[in-house]
Amino acid sequence: MARSLAEIRELVASVPVWHQSYEIAPGVKTPGSYDPMFLFDEMALPSLLTVSGFSTSAHLVVFLAAQKRGASVVALDYRPKDRHGSA
Repeated sequence: MARSLAEIRELVASVPVWHQSYEIAPGVKTPGSYDPMFLFDEMALPSLLTVSGFSTSAHLVVFLAAQKRGASVVALDYRPKDRHGSA
């Protein structure tokens, strides 16, 4: 289900605490206190990069950063988004 930017902003605002700050949609950034993107700016990554992963919800920042830099990204997760962080 595609969401509008207004809906995404509303969802982000509904979360009381964000640890990491990252852009999840064009112009929509989570208000976290830590922005790890500077690390990716400092790394010397190859121009052609493929990133894949399983159980990716906890590694979203890595996948977003790699994709933003032109990587081919394949990600799977076995748990619904509403169960993230649950036992």
